Amino acid sequence: MIKVMLADRNELVGQGIKTILNAADDITLAHIAQSGEEALSLAKLSMPHVVLIDPHLDGTANDSDNLEVTRQLLKLNEKMSVIGFSSKLNLSFAKMLLGAAGHGYLSKDCSSQDILAAIRTTHRGENYLPFALAERLNGGPGASNPFDLLSERECEVCTLKSEGLSREKIALQLGLSLRTVNIYQHRAYNKLQISTDIQLFRLAIKHQLVQLEL
Repeated sequence: MIKVMLADRNELVGQGIKTILNAADDITLAHIAQSGEEALSLAKLSMPHVVLIDPHLDGTANDSDNLEVTRQLLKLNEKMSVIGFSSKLNLSFAKMLLGAAGHGYLSKDCSSQDILAAIRTTHRGENYLPFALAERLNGGPGASNPFDLLSERECEVCTLKSEGLSREKIALQLGLSLRTVNIYQHRAYNKLQISTDIQLFRLAIKHQLVQLEL
């Protein structure tokens, strides 16, 4: 039986994963952790075989900091598999996760079959990536999308900004401080090599981050 732990603050996500895993004969959900500290504590207690972890579990603005829980989990047991599980596939974070000895990456809009396949594949000691992301990592179609350089939060801020929301409204919608939104926007603009909201909007339309309503 493959023992799985989910590390995610979203209760709806937790219930969805529980339903999916309970339907599998060879997989069981051992724990759901809602913080990095709780994830490490529960992992020490039950030593799960596979961990599904939201990169932004503790809400930090720094992607390298978001990997710290993954690093600590792997120190507990080098045979443990860690799969990033975020709301948007992100090329730069996938590279960082795999570089930190993570084993896979999924978006939360993937199918239940993808989740089960990722758990079984990584438990066998193999890495698992969705086909679209694997193509980008290998330089295939979509590899030149500049928004793949952004973290999940940076991309969320850019998407809402492209849709016309003010930074104040973005902060309210994402549950962040205005200062944190400003930091995300500044980092995103640097990565995208732009300096104005008009440039962001044009880039977002070109790469289908947002779509014009006709």
